[in-house]
Order: sequence, then structure tokens, then C-alpha cells
Amino acid sequence: MTTKTREQQRDDLLEQLYFLVAPIKQILEDEDDWRPKIKHLRAVFRPQGSALEIPLRDFGIIRGIRYEAETNRVSSFVGQIGSFLDRLESTSSDPSTRRSCCDEFKELLSRTKEAIKNIPCDTPDFILEANRPFDAYCRLRSLFQGASKRVELFDPYSSADVFYRYLWEVDPSVDIVIVTSEHNLKGVVRADFISVSQLFAAQRPTTYTLIMNPNIHDRHLRLDNAICHLGGSIKDAGKRTPYTCTQQDATPATTTKLDDLRDNGTIWFSKTIGHRTS
Repeated sequence: MTTKTREQQRDDLLEQLYFLVAPIKQILEDEDDWRPKIKHLRAVFRPQGSALEIPLRDFGIIRGIRYEAETNRVSSFVGQIGSFLDRLESTSSDPSTRRSCCDEFKELLSRTKEAIKNIPCDTPDFILEANRPFDAYCRLRSLFQGASKRVELFDPYSSADVFYRYLWEVDPSVDIVIVTSEHNLKGVVRADFISVSQLFAAQRPTTYTLIMNPNIHDRHLRLDNAICHLGGSIKDAGKRTPYTCTQQDATPATTTKLDDLRDNGTIWFSKTIGHRTS
């Protein structure tokens, strides 16, 4: 069985929506009293277990960044259609009310379709040839910007570049954590990293944490609930060697490994601890 692409899954979701709302459009356009016909449609758009729930869940087979946030918006609008039908059942179908309800439904349907179209179809995975640093920057930057809840970078060879290349445009509400190794921060690189980290902390006093852990070796990027393995430190992405970014299954072992690196390191800055300078 061939797995559908995310674009195909999104098209299926739109097609399913059109199929489900067709009876509602017909009822609103008919001259007859709509109230007797509404009851059987309410179950289709109930807030929990709507007819779009399975297509939405199937769409998650290839989950990408911001999948959860965008599909939650779709589910919310589907629930609003259900609430609209609840009100419709107890509302008379005189001409004035009919026009008002038609306009309201068109607006709600338009917003639901837009939410479906906004579900991202890109995936984090990519492989780049050597000497493609700008391509690597663009791909990584889009991943950082796509996070809606958290960004956690695990990189033993961090530099100040990460702040102004990737982190400064991340939404202010997103929690950012950098886990790196103090032993690999030396000389000018160390001074620059700490200096810029202090500036960054001043503007994100409650949503930025810096952690030093000497046991970090691999490079990972956790974006919301997605975990990506990086083929090298992001400061060198795409320069002299091929660069890869591979989404991994968020297995208990992988999740625990990253949680341990984060939770068992030395905090250099957090919302409760002022920034260390050395």
C-alpha cells in the first residue's frame, strides 16, 4: 500500500469537508423549514468525534512542524460548525434569518477551508550536498520558525551564530533551550557566545534557558514534539561536508536521552537563575 504524500492527505481532507457540508448548504438554500433536517447532521459535526477526526488523525501519519497547532485550528472550526447547527435547529427559517445564517455559514466554512490549507506539508528531513551553506541555513531557519511551543537545540559545538541566524525570529511565546558543552567553548568563540546569550536572555527572561552538559555528543533539534537528528553542528551546516536533518521517532528511549541531557546539566541561565558570565 502506497503512503499518501502530505499534499494528497490535505486534498483528501478538503474533499471530505466539501462532502460533509453539502447537505448543510442544501438545507440553507431550500425554501422548506430546515429544523426537521438538522438533527441527523449534528452528529457529523459534534465537537468530539466529528466525521473529520479520522482524516485529521490519518494526516498525522507524516507529522511535520506545526502539525498539532494547525490541525487543532481545523478541529476548532469543525466544532463551531456543530455549534452553528445546534443553534440552527432552534431557529426559525424566515427569509431574514435564512440570509443571516447563510452568510454566517459561508464565513465559517471559508475559515475552516483556510485552516486546512494552512496545515504544513513540508517535512523536516533533508540531505544537502557539501558547499550548500545557504540552502542549509534556509531549511534550518524555516524549522526553527515553525515551532509553536518549544525549541530545544542539543549541540556540543554552539556559537553565537545560532542566536541571530535561527533564534531571534522564533515566536516570543515559544520556550527555547540550548544544551551545549562548556569544554568546547574556547577563546573568542566562548566570549561571543556568552555575550550574545546575555543579550538574548535580557529580551527573553522567561522563555530562554542555557544549559551546559559535558556529556553531550550528538546533535539534535526538538521542535514541539518532533525530534530531528542533525548531521553536524548547525554553525557548520552545509559548508565542507554533506549535511543531513532526519526526523526521528519520538520513542521513549530518544525522549529520555534528550530529557536527561537537559535536566542533568548545569543551568547557566533560566527564568529563575541569572546569567553566568564565566
